Amino acid sequence: MGRIFSLARQHIVPRRCRAASGRGGGFFLKTGRDRPPYCAGTVFSWQWGRLWNIVGLIAILPAWQPVSPYEHPFNQVPMQENNFLSTKNIPVHDRLIFALDVSGPEAAKQLVNQLGDSVSFYKLGLQLFMAGGYFELVRWLQDRGKKIFVDLKFFDVPQTVRSAVRELKKYGVSFATVHGNDSILRAAVEEKNGLGILAVTVLTSLDQADMEDLGFRADVRDVVLSRARRALEIGCDGIVSSGLEAADIRQELGDRLVIVTPGIRPVRNLDDQKRTVDVEEAFRNGADYIVIGRPIREPVDFATPREAAESIQERIRTLFEGQHP
Repeated sequence: MGRIFSLARQHIVPRRCRAASGRGGGFFLKTGRDRPPYCAGTVFSWQWGRLWNIVGLIAILPAWQPVSPYEHPFNQVPMQENNFLSTKNIPVHDRLIFALDVSGPEAAKQLVNQLGDSVSFYKLGLQLFMAGGYFELVRWLQDRGKKIFVDLKFFDVPQTVRSAVRELKKYGVSFATVHGNDSILRAAVEEKNGLGILAVTVLTSLDQADMEDLGFRADVRDVVLSRARRALEIGCDGIVSSGLEAADIRQELGDRLVIVTPGIRPVRNLDDQKRTVDVEEAFRNGADYIVIGRPIREPVDFATPREAAESIQERIRTLFEGQHP
């Protein structure tokens, strides 16, 4: 028995030193290369006395658990969180915009009724526009106290875009998206008169490889920042941007633009969106609003769309607790 403890004393290092060894498990052999210099004080030594060695060995054996060295706190790099949480005077409940991407007005009304007061802001896109009854649906939503984001991404010659914005103003919607170069954005801004013009930066369904396929030889982040700068200079009210670039925009341009962030995946991403973030990350990176469609419309972790929307609203309330109601 004495021989066993003698060998243990000479060749085994207790659990405290395993992170420095770069190996998993609770012990490692104390060969010349393996012994970390700062663990010398924990090596079983005759200086502690034979009885202390035995007691120490017995004490640590029940607590031993194999742990990967990558999980040990000595080896972990702390995650840095951005702190660009919006301070704009926006009702917390309005910060969630639901993408009403369904097959027609009747399906849209059914879903709106199902969501009830869990959603107060709706985005209406191209699918509903092509289904017919688009502006009748806008009026129907407004009669129920809902806010509207018209996401038709106007992209045409400047005069046509100017005329489109002029016609849209009479419906009293909150936001409209415009895509294109400076002259297109400028034409929209010149006619906005209270309508919030959002410049599209880079679609969240595009990644770096897609951008290169389109002929861009710049990093996605650089393209987004360039378009955000131009939108601000021209007089746009805000931009549509992935949450991945929102922090860079806030860092460079401050709080002067509204940032609307689509591509939100509350838990996991199973669809065609590529540059995604979750709810908390989007807002901490500087988003003022988030746009969510499929995770609410086709919930994976909830029984109904309303439950999914309410869960997201609760997460938003927790983030903005103490700010505007």
